[in-house]
Amino acid sequence: MAITHSNKQPSFSAYEFADLCYHFATLFKNNSTLQSDYGTGDVYTSLEVHTVSRIEDNPGITVTEIAEQTGRTKGAVSQILTKLESKGLVRREKDPQNPRRVCLYVTPDGLALSRLHKQFDEDHTRMLLDRWIALYGYDAVEKHFLIMQDHIREVSEYLVKNK
Repeated sequence: MAITHSNKQPSFSAYEFADLCYHFATLFKNNSTLQSDYGTGDVYTSLEVHTVSRIEDNPGITVTEIAEQTGRTKGAVSQILTKLESKGLVRREKDPQNPRRVCLYVTPDGLALSRLHKQFDEDHTRMLLDRWIALYGYDAVEKHFLIMQDHIREVSEYLVKNK
């Protein structure tokens, strides 16, 4: 699909956009270490629960795949997984077709946490989405979501290429 550009320029510079993205990413990175009880009686960081949910959503995913998808090193992902294993939330299994490949799966406790986490995010994000839709309209919020997905894809590809 060909991309056409209008003559209309944004009210912000490319640097301001990059700085805004950096600020947004920094806030989310700092938020990833905050702990919450997602309904189990135990507290977990957002990094931990999002990792558990990523594994639930992609049974058999590998450390390498998680690292590529999240822009983290394999070592950093392994550290998180070791913590999650010790908490009884995930397990590693060798792939019977390729013994060098280690696949990741959630345990029953991990599945319960993942589902509670998803409901927690639904409950806590719904008000924000409703406010944005009221302020900017459904189409603008939908476009924002698509732009975020595209930006994540581009940054992920850049990180993989430039390791």
